[in-house]
Amino acid sequence: MSQSPTRIVTRDFALLFIGNFIVMAVYFLLLTTMAYYAASSFGVESSLAGLAASVFLVGGVIGRILSGRYAQGFGMKRMAIVALVVQVLMCVLYLADGWGIGFLIAVRLVHGISFGVANTVMPALAVSALPAERLGEGTGYFMLSSSLGLGIGPLMSVLTALGFDYSLLFVLCIALSVIALLVTVPVKASDRSEEASGRPEGACASKESVSSASEPKRGLASFIDTSTFTFSVFMLLVAFSYSSINAFINSYAIDLGMGVYAPFVFLVYSVTLLVTRLFTGRLQDRYGENCVLYPSIASMGVGLLLAAFVSSPAMLLACGVFMATGFGTSMSVGQAAAIRLATGNDTSRTISTFFLLCDGGCGIGPFIWGFVLSGFGYQAMYLSCAVVAFCAVLYYRAVCSRKMKRCRA
Repeated sequence: MSQSPTRIVTRDFALLFIGNFIVMAVYFLLLTTMAYYAASSFGVESSLAGLAASVFLVGGVIGRILSGRYAQGFGMKRMAIVALVVQVLMCVLYLADGWGIGFLIAVRLVHGISFGVANTVMPALAVSALPAERLGEGTGYFMLSSSLGLGIGPLMSVLTALGFDYSLLFVLCIALSVIALLVTVPVKASDRSEEASGRPEGACASKESVSSASEPKRGLASFIDTSTFTFSVFMLLVAFSYSSINAFINSYAIDLGMGVYAPFVFLVYSVTLLVTRLFTGRLQDRYGENCVLYPSIASMGVGLLLAAFVSSPAMLLACGVFMATGFGTSMSVGQAAAIRLATGNDTSRTISTFFLLCDGGCGIGPFIWGFVLSGFGYQAMYLSCAVVAFCAVLYYRAVCSRKMKRCRA
């Protein structure tokens, strides 16, 4: 019996979903434990311990740049396999704790590069096979793999709190990484088809862009999708304002005497996304990106305002709901929107650009907001984040909204 052309959840989609979920779970598991592991195992200062955790993000940026530049020529599936093999090797090398802090930092950097590559090309492989009329819905479902990784990854770190040795965490990461590799190998995606049709049919491409799609890119365009860059700047602003939740909600909750509830904010975030993804993608496909993006960023702004005036555990947990319907929704809707806006035929470069700027916002956010926090306190910081979120809406209306309408016309 022939497969329906509008089907979303295919065998390859499911395998890539599992693989990407594992990549994200390993990332968040190690991110939440690495600084303390480095400090306790090597007796280093907090600055070096923090570097052991954060250098992973530097590697992630490098990995995304490499993906944007070379995935189409090398082949997205082959690049994913190489990245996952490297991840397995790096997880094995975490067990070599006798080689010093410098070796650990180097391993974290290379692991970050493999993560950046895998987390770019695996979603690109998944969305490339989606039917155009269900692109938003399918992207939303696939992005649940990242959301579940965010929710479940840190929960696995409780093993250390129960007294288990860190080597058990690393063995767990090795096992999970091997599974991610094994489920990705059977994915039926030929490199030739990727180069020919690296994006879903029906995306917004002009005749000129299609005719020049095979021309080699040079300079900035060789690793950045210039046709979606302005839209990705919008996502940078969104991620920049959201980063204050990721970085400071735990210390904020402790300061308010609600530290025990902080981990549940992200659990609420993940559960809310599981529910909202059932319909936000369908709304996007039927009514357009504007119908979903405006309410989602407004929701995030309300959540940040709520964070500024938290006075009870219920209000703290409600922040997770607003962040899920806000930032979580905008991430999946935004990725599908970027693919629709792209005028080239290289999905990997489009997604690389999208995540590069999102990661940039999440990366520089804690640094900038840290200064605001030290000078003016939590309330002023979250109020400022809300202002940035609403400024993002104005930017989107001025720069991106009409482009999205023209693309769908």
